[in-house]
Amino acid sequence: MLSALNHWTSTLDDKKPLDVVYFDFAKAFDKVSHELLLLKLAKIGIHEQIISWLKCFLTERTFQVCINDTLSSIRRISSGVPQGGVLSPILFNIYIYTCELPDIIAEEGVGCIAYADDLKIYNPIVIPSDNMCLQKAIDAVATWASEWKLPLSKQKTKVLHIGRNNPKLKYNLCSESVSETSEIVDLGYIIDENLSFDKYCKEITAKATRQIYCLFKALRTKNVAIMIKAYKTYVRPIMEYGTTIFNPHKKSLINMIEKVQNNFTRKLMIRTPLYKRRRRNDLLMMYKILHSLCGLKSSDFYVMRSLITRGGTIKPHITTAKTAIRQNFFTHRAVSDYLKFSKNKRVPVKLSLYKRAIGEYLDN
Repeated sequence: MLSALNHWTSTLDDKKPLDVVYFDFAKAFDKVSHELLLLKLAKIGIHEQIISWLKCFLTERTFQVCINDTLSSIRRISSGVPQGGVLSPILFNIYIYTCELPDIIAEEGVGCIAYADDLKIYNPIVIPSDNMCLQKAIDAVATWASEWKLPLSKQKTKVLHIGRNNPKLKYNLCSESVSETSEIVDLGYIIDENLSFDKYCKEITAKATRQIYCLFKALRTKNVAIMIKAYKTYVRPIMEYGTTIFNPHKKSLINMIEKVQNNFTRKLMIRTPLYKRRRRNDLLMMYKILHSLCGLKSSDFYVMRSLITRGGTIKPHITTAKTAIRQNFFTHRAVSDYLKFSKNKRVPVKLSLYKRAIGEYLDN
């Protein structure tokens, strides 16, 4: 998600609108062809004994349905990977994203981001040919899905037009028009056409407030320590999951999220404000990017200065943002804090020492 938003905000910063097409595979995990999956495993060089074991693991499975204490006849499962299995997500990713599909999309010159059965492709829309490239990529995905027996849901496949002055062009999937949407849920986040997370912040605030109500209703204890632990376990994660993605810059949203904790803790002698914890999450994510600990390339986010300064050998540099949306995105927001943090202090290399150092920095 962070990688996708990095590309999108950078595109908007260049005054270019873009279109994003979200594909939905109908019953994706249940439709994986055993025969084609085993062929692909052999193609990528998996040892034949492992393939033989996987064949036994996938085939000869059966199921029954129970309705009102009555069992159906036993039926054989002819496709799909076992849902809930440890290997199932890995096998599914191999089936979809190994070899063909990413390369097919890349050939059309459009961007592609995938996670499990969530696939989205995108392209800046500046000239008419940009629209055609995206349409060709849609056609290529549809052809691939048909060949590999993974039907696409035409009703759930959506296009999101992002940015001002977006021409909002039409796209087709298998001769049917792709539905347009002004917002979509992407990996749990609400993404809208302005890349603002206002609605998402309101949603998690409401959810956290309901959770607090449930806690006070369920826990009759007056033990402050127990209530704080319950809050940290069941409420705060709702508001802090993935803050590097949505960390709000609007004062109204910051206050709205902060109000949840304030309401819970107004009679307790606690708490680090949530906005400081979000800054801490930004600095931790930046550390992971700079030290290649999270799968994201630092070169996609920052240009590294070669000089050695008092703050350490790693000195990220970014160009000045031309739009508010880019200025307030993680890339610029975090580097500003990071440079202030490293200005008068050498940045620790060890993660545990780095966490302690940023804790002291934020406390001061």
